[in-house]
Amino acid sequence: MTLISILSHCDAVTSRIEKYAVTEERFLTESDLADLLLMPLLQIGELALRLSQEYRDENPEIPWKQIMEFRNVIVHDYDRVILPWAWSDVEDDLPVLAERCRKSLAG
Repeated sequence: MTLISILSHCDAVTSRIEKYAVTEERFLTESDLADLLLMPLLQIGELALRLSQEYRDENPEIPWKQIMEFRNVIVHDYDRVILPWAWSDVEDDLPVLAERCRKSLAG
């Protein structure tokens, strides 16, 4: 169930980018759009905390520690979120995470 939820939040980011025509420039300059995409990232980090350590160890290609740490920054120190890094995560890392979840769910 946790992987399904993580995948759902990955897909939410993708669909929001399409629906609101979010570009890197808009993400970096329009706080409403940043908030719109950061919330699912927070949820992904929260869900990653619920995965067993065994599962995380079996999938070392996913940077679980960084995902969980980023969640902590969003929750506890929102003003420290470095938006260019967050955008890089959205563009580069989120598709990898989504694909890995799909593969795990396919069995």
